[in-house]
Amino acid sequence: MAGNLVGIIVFLFGGINYFITIVTFFLIAEIATSYSRKKIRKKHEQRTVAHVFGNSGAALLSLVFGFNAGFFGAIAVSLSDTLSSEIGMLSKKKPRLITTLGLSAAVIGSAIIAGIYFYSSIDKGFFGAIALAGFLGSIADSFLGAVFEKKKGLNNTQVNFLASLFGAMIAIFLTTL
Repeated sequence: MAGNLVGIIVFLFGGINYFITIVTFFLIAEIATSYSRKKIRKKHEQRTVAHVFGNSGAALLSLVFGFNAGFFGAIAVSLSDTLSSEIGMLSKKKPRLITTLGLSAAVIGSAIIAGIYFYSSIDKGFFGAIALAGFLGSIADSFLGAVFEKKKGLNNTQVNFLASLFGAMIAIFLTTL
């Protein structure tokens, strides 16, 4: 239900290209999560309403307030973070370096959303801004998770929201320069 509500809001405020973006995020995230859970033989947990809004809240706020680049930046963070986490869990080694499989997946996730932005926008020059916003937001998510979530200062939903808000703000900043 929460996902449907997000989709309706995105379609009403942004139109078909924005709706395609949110559906793309959802589909790729679900495929990555299902795949990684199958590989590590762990049950795929059900996403909660809080989880849905934690990942899409900053994007929705950006869209409602007319910051289109912020919408794409926030979704780029959410996909980057999801792919980084899910694909990174498949690594045989404990993640220690910033150059791991999860980080490569984050770059790919961010580039996917930036590509949708590129093909659906009249601002063709901002592919890099959206991709960078998504990637940096994913790094912020990792930092917030390691510093605050691990110590129970924030929960995962709050970390996801703050990181995607950070990505939205970076995208807005970079596209207004």
